[in-house]
Amino acid sequence: MMRKGLLLLAVILCSTSVYTQTPENEFKPSGKILSQVFGDYFYVLTADTGIGKLSKAFLNKPSGMTGFQFKRVTLGYEYNWTPQIKTFIKIETNDNALSADNTMSFFLKDAYLKYKINALTEFCLGIQPTFSFETSEQYWGLRYVEKTILDLRSIEPARDFGISVRGKFSAGSPFSYIVMAGDNSYVRPETDKYKKLYGKLGYSPFNGLDFCYYSDYAFQAEKNGKPSNELVQAVFAGYKNEKNSVGLETFLKTTGNGYMTPDSMFTNLNGMGISVFGSVNISKKIACFARYDFYDPNINAGSTNDRRYFATAGLSWTPVANINFSPNLEMETYESAKYSPSPLVWARLNFQWNLK
Repeated sequence: MMRKGLLLLAVILCSTSVYTQTPENEFKPSGKILSQVFGDYFYVLTADTGIGKLSKAFLNKPSGMTGFQFKRVTLGYEYNWTPQIKTFIKIETNDNALSADNTMSFFLKDAYLKYKINALTEFCLGIQPTFSFETSEQYWGLRYVEKTILDLRSIEPARDFGISVRGKFSAGSPFSYIVMAGDNSYVRPETDKYKKLYGKLGYSPFNGLDFCYYSDYAFQAEKNGKPSNELVQAVFAGYKNEKNSVGLETFLKTTGNGYMTPDSMFTNLNGMGISVFGSVNISKKIACFARYDFYDPNINAGSTNDRRYFATAGLSWTPVANINFSPNLEMETYESAKYSPSPLVWARLNFQWNLK
């Protein structure tokens, strides 16, 4: 009886072993945790005494203030169900996500499913990146130091709930595209009927050189009995190699009937911005960078004294992969019709670490 039992056990073990053996190249479902943390230690060198009256000043702390702060903390999980299907979910807290007691609170940042239709086309459903500054962020490469201009000036949301398709027109083609239809509600539940359409066309003649045109159209409720839909158009050009990276981004935002002229007539509100940046690798672990932005939220005739100028420069140190430190200076200046605001200048030590 014991011999029969041992023989039966051996057969079961052998059969199980044969069953679980798979070719080395056979796909196996798997997942991984991803996270990102970045923040800074800041010291406000100068700030205007009337900073609270400046329109949307993002360097909005009083002169002499200093401290540590987390700018972003994320935790995500990616699961690959098949070679064609994967899902991703991520929660985030940041310095703007504050609860009622003024503490940082988490919110749902991403929750999407991607389906690779074929070698050229990918479909995505859920809360996902809007891709409006996707290419410029790759060339800037210093998101933990500062946002790119479309994000910094709140021209575009970083996320939206919708469906998107991205791909190339043919194998080996230098042209790529992305189209998306979204709620136009960021990561919040939808509360109205107005939606947003996104589109992007990219051209990359060779690795390290990119041009892209981005546009979106947001349907909005009427204002003053007239349409107030928004149109954003942006153009980016960038080049990078092993040692250098440069980029130029410009945009125009038009809001229907959003501006009242001096003679009390409503017309379209037009705002524009330009950002130019570059970095140079001094060594394998240290790079220097600089950036300058010009932003005018209203370029209409009759609108003056509302331009903003932004600049930052510093070093980026990468002691090991996915860990970075950056000592830098950041400055913003404003026009004002009533007085000349003092420059807003911060000295900072930014840091980040990523789990990929």
